[in-house]
Amino acid sequence: MGTNYEFTTTAGGTEVVGPGSVVGEDTIDGYAAVFGELDALALVVEGSLDDLERWAAGLLDDIRAVRRPVEYRKLDDDGRLTARSQAMTKAQQARSDVAELFVTEAAILTVRAFPGAAKLIYDVDTGSDGVTAATVIAIYDTRGVGLWDSWSGDEWDKDSAVCDALAAAADWDPEYNGTGVELDLI
Repeated sequence: MGTNYEFTTTAGGTEVVGPGSVVGEDTIDGYAAVFGELDALALVVEGSLDDLERWAAGLLDDIRAVRRPVEYRKLDDDGRLTARSQAMTKAQQARSDVAELFVTEAAILTVRAFPGAAKLIYDVDTGSDGVTAATVIAIYDTRGVGLWDSWSGDEWDKDSAVCDALAAAADWDPEYNGTGVELDLI
């Protein structure tokens, strides 16, 4: 059975636990980890002095760990601009990679629905509400023969999933945004 401590403590000028509260060691350690700085801590110990010393040493270690400043590498202006440029390049590449995943998903779904499909033409529009929507206009085979077009009125089971994937790609990378965008499927 652990030692219980009766205490009052404030952190940032706010009383965390009132006078006369009895809690276990884990609870006190939790408050120290969360608040870091304890303005005042009054304890009435119910246990041995060794228990109190062990707990107090652990509490001080926790407080020191929270207060330890984070060391940042300082860069000169050129170094900071270079680091920022590299980070922006990596971020743009990541956005392009995510868009490419959505386009690949759209291509796979289209080819599954139309096995001979080689080209998909679609429009992307962002409405006044900020929502991007894609519409498949036509699907062609390798010879340019139409396999499907939006004027036929025919529905296909993956049309919605393809449109969602194309809209998501356009959200991630403007390369996939526009009217009459041609996507080679093979």
